Amino acid sequence: MTVTASAPHADTLLGHIVESIRRSAAYDPDRETAPVTILWSDPERVWESVIHLLRDELPVLTLGVRDIVTATGPALWVRAVLAVDELPEALRVPDRTPRPSPDLPWVLYMPGHDARDLEPGDHIPATLAPLVDIGLRSTRWGRARVPWTPYDFITARVGGSLEIPDDQESRSALATVLPALMVRPLAILRGQHLDAGSLHELVVPDSRRQTLEWLNDPGATRSALGSGWTSFRDQLKQKGGIDPAKSTSASAAEQLAGRQGWWGRVWDDFTYAPAKYPNLPGLLDKVGDAAGFFAAEPSSAEVYPSSNFDQEDALRAGLLALDGHPQRFKISIGALEELHSVRREYVWASLGRSPLAQALGHLAQLAALARMPEGISTINDQVEWYAKDGWWLDDLALRAIAATAHGSNDRDAVRHALVGLYDTWVDELAGRFQELAVAGYPGELGLEISDGTCVVFIDALRMDLGHRLLDLLTSGGFAASLRGRLTAFPTVTPTGQPSVAPIAVGMTAGPDFSAATVDGVVLKGEGLRKTLAAAQVQFLAASDVGDPAGRAWTQSNNLDAIGHVSDHQLADRAEVELAAVVMRVRQLLDAGWKKIAIVTDHGFLLPSAPLRKVELPQHFTVGDAARKPRVARLKAGQHTDFPELPWTVDPAVTMVSPPGSAAFVAGTLYEHGGLSVQECVTPVVTVVGGRPAAEARIVGFKWIGMRARIDVETAAPVVVQIRLIAGDPNSVQVAKTIDGDAEVKLLVEDDALLGTHCAVVLVDTSGQILAQHSSTIGGAK
Repeated sequence: MTVTASAPHADTLLGHIVESIRRSAAYDPDRETAPVTILWSDPERVWESVIHLLRDELPVLTLGVRDIVTATGPALWVRAVLAVDELPEALRVPDRTPRPSPDLPWVLYMPGHDARDLEPGDHIPATLAPLVDIGLRSTRWGRARVPWTPYDFITARVGGSLEIPDDQESRSALATVLPALMVRPLAILRGQHLDAGSLHELVVPDSRRQTLEWLNDPGATRSALGSGWTSFRDQLKQKGGIDPAKSTSASAAEQLAGRQGWWGRVWDDFTYAPAKYPNLPGLLDKVGDAAGFFAAEPSSAEVYPSSNFDQEDALRAGLLALDGHPQRFKISIGALEELHSVRREYVWASLGRSPLAQALGHLAQLAALARMPEGISTINDQVEWYAKDGWWLDDLALRAIAATAHGSNDRDAVRHALVGLYDTWVDELAGRFQELAVAGYPGELGLEISDGTCVVFIDALRMDLGHRLLDLLTSGGFAASLRGRLTAFPTVTPTGQPSVAPIAVGMTAGPDFSAATVDGVVLKGEGLRKTLAAAQVQFLAASDVGDPAGRAWTQSNNLDAIGHVSDHQLADRAEVELAAVVMRVRQLLDAGWKKIAIVTDHGFLLPSAPLRKVELPQHFTVGDAARKPRVARLKAGQHTDFPELPWTVDPAVTMVSPPGSAAFVAGTLYEHGGLSVQECVTPVVTVVGGRPAAEARIVGFKWIGMRARIDVETAAPVVVQIRLIAGDPNSVQVAKTIDGDAEVKLLVEDDALLGTHCAVVLVDTSGQILAQHSSTIGGAK
């Protein structure tokens, strides 16, 4: 390939190096043979920090320890690569590495070596011996057989003609800023006197980062800087007014807490990556304690962690004091949110030191949304509403609980708030759903799948967890979709599991709540496996992948097991379990399955306080085994005042559910079996195709006001978008195209969208979503 120093790098150090190396390859064909390589000597390793930039522009091989990614290898490997036109696998270099052409041979970069080391003689090290004749047949990059140094090259006319003093301090500064200087337009630097201080200013974030590192650990930072300590002192004296050799870190922390001028930018850097500086919070507290700030205004919580803890204590007391009608709960939550919402923007929230403020954001959204849906006249309307919108309230309740995973007192406060916000809503909504259900309940039976499809059954995958799973899949680049399904009633595994199995058999009543075939095979455990086998559906154990040419079924009951054993700990562990489902889907698709259908048997109720108990006489029901906290099987001819419904798999049998969100057993928390949208309306998530060809990830995300700060890793061009609806390209509010790893800042200009649910998506050139992150515009408010 032909490489030129054309725009965008023409008038940069990178561009001048590329052009200079190209000129080094010139030869007179009438008098000379073409050089085998261009030898790039670097005995002092002064170019090593920027050689990776040259690998994108030139066909570079590097002499050193074998590393396929960087096209690096020992002398024998280099010699072998130079000797062949078509590279076998053993001589592989990265696909992105430019290949040599007739006018530009391989460039051999030699860190720690001088090209003169290859001249014949007794001095040649054994490690370089295979390259002696290569050295004789190559040309060199340099002048008068002396290798270029960064200082010599950039001050020469050929390299940029910059004015840099010839002193050790300036040369050292140049080495420090060399990576940033490589792609900086030189035209803006010509005519300036670039001394050490000016050169350091070319990499402004370094001085701020080093300041934070010094504040976090003064001794270790000074030791790590070594000879750069003097440069750091000069920068901090000039920019921050502090001499780190004469002032204590506490004195500098006072400046940091003040956040004035340059120190304000240092604070911003701290808030973006606070976990890197674990000792800084304690240092700031010492400063605040000495100044008596902790009893001051709530705004001091932005800077001093102890003041933030005081605000957490106040919020806990406020939540525990909530009392009265649900509307009073909503009003009080709104008042608390107005006072504490700003603390979610403070650095302490990102460090996990504001769990109640984080939970309050979910509670406030729940308070705003917790009302009965309008325009619902049929059970199908209810299913559609819940699958599209209603699930969000259940998700908010789970997230509020999960925000307080590490503090029992905090969790008690959140659960107390949920009693008036969420539990009452769930109870009333269940009552509305039951009114529609008893008039006719069209529960689905069966699941049709084609060859190449594997069914992944996840016990108790409630609709909100289904949407979370959808987000995880799409953020991983998979093509996935979700629809709602009205599961078979009662909402227990013995009924729900065979009802979503890909088996075409008639079902009737088995013992207790179990469905059975007309031949009497109970469809659970071994009976279900045999029936699947008879339908030519493979039953796959947890790690099996089966034959992707056929059809298959695999299952997990972890979510339901955690709920029954640990109640609210399900909120803490849900994300881990859903990530395991994504890994299973990835494993199956990698094995060759064309489609994955993720189904479940039922959802669940998980209120903040135990469900209220209602009495159901024992003699009304068919024994203890056919009686659960949320459902019971009635004896023939028995009737109650509670919602009654035919068994979906055998309408001759009647089931009874407690009214609303009540239970037949006292003390019930996590449970299922009854009539509510949470238990009955379940997700079906479909994933098609293999793993995405393009790799793109959202590795960092933060809202600063209405501006989203997004860190993206990508190997190909992508468009970063903020959408109101993840799957709707017409809902894009703002977008930016990038062609590599980048930090992207996107401003949502419409203030009316503050607090609106949104998705940050990465889209490839064909419009496929490669990654996705759910959020709320401006942060959770």
